[in-house]
Amino acid sequence: MLRFIAFALLLVIASPVLAIQVLECAASSVKIEVMESDVRKSSPVVQLTVSLAKSQTILRYHDIDFIGAQCVKDAHGKEKVLYQAHCGGSGCYDLDNWGIIDAKTLNVELVPRKHNAQIAKEILGRNQLKIKDKLVVFKEAEKLGLAAY
Repeated sequence: MLRFIAFALLLVIASPVLAIQVLECAASSVKIEVMESDVRKSSPVVQLTVSLAKSQTILRYHDIDFIGAQCVKDAHGKEKVLYQAHCGGSGCYDLDNWGIIDAKTLNVELVPRKHNAQIAKEILGRNQLKIKDKLVVFKEAEKLGLAAY
């Protein structure tokens, strides 16, 4: 048992991860994490995980500056994970780049990309899209010691 605990602690110490946003949506749990990239060591990767029982949908993003998620109901009362992930420059389409995941099936219904706000509105049956609290990825990366970001 002590070996298992020591191994688990080693894994936590060896791979710096900071869970920065956690929420519940229907019976699913949603977690956004910033971690060191296994591809580019000087820049972080952001991982969005939606879990339900023993199933997970995991999406990873490089080169984004902001991300946030919240649980919303569509026009039919179905709970969805609405999220937005985008960069921070003048050409970054901060009014677009929406993603939607069904909280009960874990199906990805929309991934962030340019010019997709209208599609997100149609999927949800809403006129407005808004994330209350977006996370600033570089600030979280600095907490992990990824200052070169």
